[in-house]
Amino acid sequence: MIPWAFVRAAVVVGFAVNFVASTVFSHVRYSNTPKFCINVGAVVQLILLPILALLAWSDGAAAHGSTIGWFLSDWSRPKVWEIYFMTVIVSNMTKDLPWLIKYRTEPPNMGNLMIAHHLGCVLILTWCMAAEPPGASLFVVSTTFLEIGSGLSSLVEFYPRSEPMLRVFYWGMTWSNFQGILAMVVNVAVLQLNSWSITMMIVGVITIYFRQETALEYKENFAKIGSATLLNPEERAPPTK
Repeated sequence: MIPWAFVRAAVVVGFAVNFVASTVFSHVRYSNTPKFCINVGAVVQLILLPILALLAWSDGAAAHGSTIGWFLSDWSRPKVWEIYFMTVIVSNMTKDLPWLIKYRTEPPNMGNLMIAHHLGCVLILTWCMAAEPPGASLFVVSTTFLEIGSGLSSLVEFYPRSEPMLRVFYWGMTWSNFQGILAMVVNVAVLQLNSWSITMMIVGVITIYFRQETALEYKENFAKIGSATLLNPEERAPPTK
């Protein structure tokens, strides 16, 4: 049964955070998203989600006797922290959607792709909470790693001309992508092929490909013009001598 109460709460909170932040903070944009959305997203991705994942792991490992037992566990014991974790991600995605839709046709023209990404994530998370598939605990861990990489991409948006920040972002993103691939392999090897693991494998491969491509693009941008991103007019033209 779809946990509509959690989904509704996530959507309401996402729009509420968006409304309050858009009222209080500047609408200066990075890419297709206002800076305040990236600020809130970075806090969620780098702080809140890892904390929820640690709470889920601590509670689950204790209940099932080990971390492996938690990874392999079904939903006979309610996964409270895992549900909170997924609800927060749905809320975070909802927060960004109005702005991604509004600015979808403006440079760097990634709006439609990001809209599809956010809607896809909301649908997959809702499906996970509804279908209660085995491997949901492993999904929480792998998603945490991926979200940390995404959070680092938010930081590099703020410091595009910092080479140390670029290195942290590039290797952090690469590490998080590797962890995501590892989780997919473990998911298939241990839990075997089913509708959930096949979907996660397809979505994961596509997502990780674009994530790593973005990391490489930022690295190439920095080598060419001394800035990881090309989001501001003064950064799009090569520096004059």
